[in-house]
Amino acid sequence: MEAILVEIRERKDYLGNKPIETLYFGGGTPSLLPVGDLEKILDEIVRHYILKKDAEVSIECNPDDVNEAYMKSLKHLGFNRISLGVQVLSDKILQWLGRKHTVQQSINSIRNIEKSGFDNYSVDIIFGIPDYSMEALEQDIRKILAFCPPHISVYELTLERKTKLDYLVARRKVIPVSEEWMRDEFLMIQDKLMGKNYLHYEVSNYAQKGCVSKHNSTYWLQKPYLGLGPSAHSYNGTDERRWNVSNNYEYFQNVLKGKRYYQTETLTAKQRFNEYIYTRLRTMYGCDIQEIENWFGKMYTEHFLRVYEKQKDFFNTNGSENVFTLTKKEGYLMADKIALEFFIS
Repeated sequence: MEAILVEIRERKDYLGNKPIETLYFGGGTPSLLPVGDLEKILDEIVRHYILKKDAEVSIECNPDDVNEAYMKSLKHLGFNRISLGVQVLSDKILQWLGRKHTVQQSINSIRNIEKSGFDNYSVDIIFGIPDYSMEALEQDIRKILAFCPPHISVYELTLERKTKLDYLVARRKVIPVSEEWMRDEFLMIQDKLMGKNYLHYEVSNYAQKGCVSKHNSTYWLQKPYLGLGPSAHSYNGTDERRWNVSNNYEYFQNVLKGKRYYQTETLTAKQRFNEYIYTRLRTMYGCDIQEIENWFGKMYTEHFLRVYEKQKDFFNTNGSENVFTLTKKEGYLMADKIALEFFIS
């Protein structure tokens, strides 16, 4: 806590005194922090930064940390958006995934969020889980939709190194689902959510009108951002990326002793172009040919258009002539692979 407060003060000029549009407490389990610690962080930010009156202020929460009193405290502090890690509505699968919460806690959490006056919150769901049927997943989606959450994030289950799941897969005690199965689940979820008028604005994200995540859109639209705490990344909006050490002990020891606790890299035009393609193609915002020319130059524009001619079956044809967006089905399914075709090495 002390180190984070120091970093907040030390880096107050990183964004050039621009008003802060979003705050996001996440990348771990910030709901473990006592309300008093969250208040200290917010107070320090307000003391050294200009926070817009309508700023989106979010916090990630695990269902087992959420109760009505805690939600009301967060609301009082100024949080106006909750990101809730529901994951799946099966106690057996939650236990298998190593989650501590139960299905009932997830349901109670959503009710407590709504009772506490939050009209903007997001629910995270995982698909592509081995030994979890399409019917069970579809039932989960129906139950979640009964609450009409303003925002839903849907993530494919990924294998993280040194986890129990990684261990089981390596020993063939668990067989990952096939690409075809993953595709079918993705399309089923998309049909269900878009059928309820959710905007599929990014491959993994859906929102009701007016509830698109402003914070995540910052990353996808190449806006500058400041990351604080262990492992946090920052981007100056042009050509510098910076990231803090991941080890908690090393982080706070170095910060408090005035030693270097981060690394930086200067991005080349090729790297910035590749990142632009990768992030934009995952979204409804798409790649703007005028932006590409203004930011990178004519050579990159010509390269983009050459590759586009080979990939245009995956792109919408009824939009702006200058903005290229992927189709919601085949395009979004293949977004990462298509982006690679545009990359310049």
